[in-house]
Amino acid sequence: MGSGAENEAFAARLKELKERSGLSYGQLAKRLHLSTSTLHRYCNGDALPAEFTPADRLARLCGADRAELMDLHRRWLLADAARAAAKEQQEAVRAEPPRPAPAEPAPEEAAEAPVRKEPAAAPEPAEAPAPHETPAAPAPHKPPTAPASERQPADESQSADERHDQEPAPEQSPTPDQEPPEPALTATAPPPRPRPRRSRVLLASAATLVVLVAGGGIVAGRLAGGDGGGDTEAAKAGHAAAADRAVTPSRTESESPTPSKSPSQTPSPRTSPSRTASSPSTPPTAEAPTGTPVTARVNAHAWEDPCSPRYLVHSDHEGMPPPPTEGDAPGWARALGAVPAGRQRIAVTLQGTGDETVVLNAMRVRTLRSGPPLAWDAYIMGVGCGGNVPAEGFTTDLDAPRPALKPLSGQRDFPYKVSASDPEVFYVTANTTAHDVTWCLEIDWSSGDRHGTLRVTDAGTPFRTAPAKNRPTWQWPPGDTAWGPEVKG
Repeated sequence: MGSGAENEAFAARLKELKERSGLSYGQLAKRLHLSTSTLHRYCNGDALPAEFTPADRLARLCGADRAELMDLHRRWLLADAARAAAKEQQEAVRAEPPRPAPAEPAPEEAAEAPVRKEPAAAPEPAEAPAPHETPAAPAPHKPPTAPASERQPADESQSADERHDQEPAPEQSPTPDQEPPEPALTATAPPPRPRPRRSRVLLASAATLVVLVAGGGIVAGRLAGGDGGGDTEAAKAGHAAAADRAVTPSRTESESPTPSKSPSQTPSPRTSPSRTASSPSTPPTAEAPTGTPVTARVNAHAWEDPCSPRYLVHSDHEGMPPPPTEGDAPGWARALGAVPAGRQRIAVTLQGTGDETVVLNAMRVRTLRSGPPLAWDAYIMGVGCGGNVPAEGFTTDLDAPRPALKPLSGQRDFPYKVSASDPEVFYVTANTTAHDVTWCLEIDWSSGDRHGTLRVTDAGTPFRTAPAKNRPTWQWPPGDTAWGPEVKG
């Protein structure tokens, strides 16, 4: 089924042609080999033909001229494109994974309620164990000390008071006013907190030591290297020794010692210019279009009427299936390896793929292979049809050394212009009476600074046309159930 206004416009034009002809749905359906309900759905917009062929035959039976046929075909192309776009959109919706349900927002009352800070509860005294449960006495707590490998000898510059502060304090015996704790009946006391005064003294001593050593290193470097500026090796060594002494007291006094970082782990203060310097932002440039800006849609079995087409088949008539309709002709010919006999009419629809206009400069026939006629039987697709349909489009003689395209029935020659919203349809009729010819079409195009050549084939397979002169010919008259010899006259 078509989609939207494009399908309605196509159906309205089709119904207008039907009403103008004065024929009923039943009369038209019988001549077109379609059911009355199918034809009625086409004209009411309830269905869109999968191919343009049924609509083309209906318009011809209703007396449509070339301009009306072109307008009807353009309307069908737009409706078919809208149908394909709707189908792709439905498939994309099915393929899209279901989105997770959004998280429910918290109630407004809970979000607006101010956070109250409850006063810290006083720690409850540990419950004494039962008399019959006597836990083992905990080991006396000792502050952690750094490993022997990390301890540094006391600096001579340190005072006796500072070295005394670094030594662990001896355990003090309880005074007469204090009662000794009962290990068996009281909970283990928390470890003593670090003394704030001692930490302040150590930090002040370390800072003073760093300043003195660093200053001495700088003076030594200037005495050794003059006043030219820059740190010498002695100054660097002084900085390293000062940093090591500054780290050592804090590491030995801390409750949770952490190993010092190696130089390789210390981030370098220098940064790369490419990381720090902000590069000027350049506006994105539009990419130049690539590829072929025009596409071709081919119908290699565009019959002029239901009776004129003939096919050569390498098969006996007794095992041949009945003749197909025009819409079933591509599958029927592909399954039997049938070759159009003497005359082949194709329809090529050219349409742009982007916003730009594409100029079609020329179209020509290229012969890929030419051989002797095929020794196969010929089969007529219909019997008892009406008058001939006027020729239109272009025609070519495949028996010529260089087949050329000639405009027919007022068809103007190239160049043409196409775009995504303005396609063009070209009918090409190829004739042969002496050779089995494999051929294709080539179209020269240009768009702005780009140009190229588009090769037109039947879905990648070149066209093939062979003569049927002096070959056994069979037909399937209406009402018969088998193929019979052609009745001439």
